[in-house]
Amino acid sequence: MSTSGIGPSLPRLPDLDAAVLRAASVPAGRPVVLPQQGGTGETPALEVEVNSFIPQDQVSTPWFVPGGGTFAGDGRSLGEDGTQRTQQTIQVYEDPSAPGGYRVEIDADTGETHRLGDDGEVIETGEASESDLQAEVVEVREDGTIVVQLTGQSPNPLVGVAPGITYDVTVEMRPNPDGTWTVTTSGDHDAFPGYEVLATVDGGDQQLVYGYDPNVSGASPISLAQGDGGLPGLIWGDSGVSVEGSLTVGADTLAPADLVERHTDADGNVDVVALGTDLAGNAETGNVDADFVESVFASLPEDQREGAANAFFDNLSTTPGGGVSPWHDDYATLALTPAGMDVILAVGAHAPERLAADEIVYAFAAQNRDAIHAGDPAASATASAFLDALADSPEAQQSLAGYLEPIYDDDRTGIASTPEGRALQDRIERALG
Repeated sequence: MSTSGIGPSLPRLPDLDAAVLRAASVPAGRPVVLPQQGGTGETPALEVEVNSFIPQDQVSTPWFVPGGGTFAGDGRSLGEDGTQRTQQTIQVYEDPSAPGGYRVEIDADTGETHRLGDDGEVIETGEASESDLQAEVVEVREDGTIVVQLTGQSPNPLVGVAPGITYDVTVEMRPNPDGTWTVTTSGDHDAFPGYEVLATVDGGDQQLVYGYDPNVSGASPISLAQGDGGLPGLIWGDSGVSVEGSLTVGADTLAPADLVERHTDADGNVDVVALGTDLAGNAETGNVDADFVESVFASLPEDQREGAANAFFDNLSTTPGGGVSPWHDDYATLALTPAGMDVILAVGAHAPERLAADEIVYAFAAQNRDAIHAGDPAASATASAFLDALADSPEAQQSLAGYLEPIYDDDRTGIASTPEGRALQDRIERALG
């Protein structure tokens, strides 16, 4: 993903059969939802994709599933080109003749399912029904916001008794005077597979509004049973995941000054809460880097920076934890990588007490500990910067140092294999006394 603009250029190349297009049931006075009129050459003002995908190359069902086996996955990460298990696409066209001034078209696709043999060869192919995917325009607000509800219950077509890929997602799309759109997602989905909501304005760059990767939470295909109220959900707890994402997207690259201007009124007053919220959404989708953040805060009066930073931290989304000691139910998704931590550190300089929050400290350590112990210089350098930034929070600093302290000889050898790692080891030892 690009870190210099509001969104990456991610053309979708789904390996899917021709779409089965359906007209949604639309109450009077709402935008008409029609089967997509392909081949018109018309570019939608806004296009939103809701996809489910299996990030692994292949997955196996539990042994007790009748007719189960090993199946090909999509083998990709969030926002990457490739296939998906299910896809629903909302296309919003400017149309003065339609209610609300917009025509909404929705299509649905399902990807091919491949059963694999012992040597990884494809031995059986099937495809789930597009009728398992439903969509409806449920509201049009006075400010022009179009609200669409999308649901899915798509089982593996090659398994006799299979729980479906289950989701219930609401997408709110608000047009803004500057030509951007604010896309907000809510709802819930199973803890497996992966899910993403992607938006494109006027045929520009595709931008990630919401993403969920089951590899982060450790979820497996057994989590699919939760969506149907199955027994595994009762034994291991609720595996459902709440959808929460919001991003203002545009066809052009966003500059720091544009982000500030977006939340500045005619009198020059900046809504720092809205600014921090918007910045958090862009950060979580990989659309800004530390330099971008520093430019934004440099443009704010000093007495407004803490408010914007607090709003940023208030709006960081969380990911279900792994249930390890110390017990954590949730941790901040942005802290899972060194790149994300660079952004957090840049914002945290203006709200140091929020930077020291346990979910941030634990999230970074849990996700990056193995890389640090393997000698990854980028992860080690970011960990050192994090420890330094926690100098005014001794307890948090000691917690991070304790999480990162190598225990085994191989870990010690790995962390000492680079200058960045050796510097980190020195900081860890000083923090622990």
